[in-house]
Amino acid sequence: MLVAAQIIAHSNCDSFGTFTGFVVDAENLRVVKRYNQLEVKRLYGSGLGPELRDADDGCIRSPKSCFVATNHPELSPP
Repeated sequence: MLVAAQIIAHSNCDSFGTFTGFVVDAENLRVVKRYNQLEVKRLYGSGLGPELRDADDGCIRSPKSCFVATNHPELSPP
């Protein structure tokens, strides 16, 4: 079973709207594989819903591009 955990798209968290995928062994209640967003889209893209399919890949490729400024005051000009 593939399960996705997404940072809600209207949060104050960095990279909001992005997600990670987990393959879960439901019988033994164990995560057996973890995939980043790009891997999930490549492997399972046609089976994803629109919210996951449309998640911003730029945040995965360059996480700082999706930082929320208030979370990183050290990056703000003085």
